[in-house]
Amino acid sequence: MVNTLPRNNSTKLPNGESLIEMKKSGFTIAESLLVLFITTFLFILSSNLQQLDSSRYELKLVTDEFLVQMEHAQNWAIITGEGVKVEVLRTVEGNQIQFKVERSGDNSIFHTIQTPESVSFTNFGHFWVKSDTGYVAPMTIEFKTKHQKKVITLQMGMGRHIVKDYE
Repeated sequence: MVNTLPRNNSTKLPNGESLIEMKKSGFTIAESLLVLFITTFLFILSSNLQQLDSSRYELKLVTDEFLVQMEHAQNWAIITGEGVKVEVLRTVEGNQIQFKVERSGDNSIFHTIQTPESVSFTNFGHFWVKSDTGYVAPMTIEFKTKHQKKVITLQMGMGRHIVKDYE
């Protein structure tokens, strides 16, 4: 014999509530799905914002590192009298910007910037920081990600530069 509860409103549970009152206090499947949908939407939105922020930080770090190494290369050229070649290399691991010291025909690397995949750059393949003076020919270099661009304009050859941000 199957043990079933009677289907009248007078059935009381041990805590004093009736069976019908207990059914009214739960969530429906529609309410649960709505909460799940909103939670999923917020999670996806936050992960997209995080990717946007990380590519901005990567762009800032690459351009800041480039400017620091440019100043270092100019100082090196003035102090030692050795020219520095700044060159872009495209490798299997990604793009690199190398700073090489000119020594009697042999170039030895003194610094390499490994650029993240999210950052690309245009307008230069290589250029020289001239020995003795640290002079760099005026030029404009673009560093960019999917959502942002930084343009570095090297001016007057002696380390002056302008950095402009674009969204």
